[in-house]
Amino acid sequence: LQPDWVVRGLLVIAGIFLLTNLDNGYLWQDEAETALLARNTLKFGYPRAVDGHNRIEAEAFGYGPGESWIYSPWLPFYLLAGVFVVFGQSTWVARLPFALFGLLSIYLTWRFVCVLTSDRRIQRLSVALLTCSVPFLLHMRQCRYYAMTTALLLGVCLAYLAFLKEPTRQRALMVGLVLALLFHTNFGTFIPT
Repeated sequence: LQPDWVVRGLLVIAGIFLLTNLDNGYLWQDEAETALLARNTLKFGYPRAVDGHNRIEAEAFGYGPGESWIYSPWLPFYLLAGVFVVFGQSTWVARLPFALFGLLSIYLTWRFVCVLTSDRRIQRLSVALLTCSVPFLLHMRQCRYYAMTTALLLGVCLAYLAFLKEPTRQRALMVGLVLALLFHTNFGTFIPT
């Protein structure tokens, strides 16, 4: 299944919106929390809330053994730590993997709508609405779990529909894998899913 020229064009426009000027402005509080926990993951091997100089407040939850972060799942920190290893540490690099997940979310939305309907106008409109939604694009560009959660949730829906269409062991494993990734990205989204 290949996107038509309108969807391809919209994906290019969305990519421009999502990937340009990622270093415009400092990381705000929650973004900085994600980046610092990723940096600490590189240093200590796990998301540690204290690096020896700075302490990241964990609200009312406190810390786990070794002052480990227990407020939120760790997959985004490990992802960003890996990106830091490859590209170095900067504001642009901190936002890059999440912006790519945002672009993937728009593509997966198109795939999901294609499964639901063969109406090309609705397929195009779904991509156009996300490409033109400033709040959506802003959330997808942030160094936070939002874009990963969105892409994984769409992945769960697509995997589940594929499983319903043809229930095979491989498709059941795919649903389980994507659900596990979602669980380790955001508990709040995993539970209702």
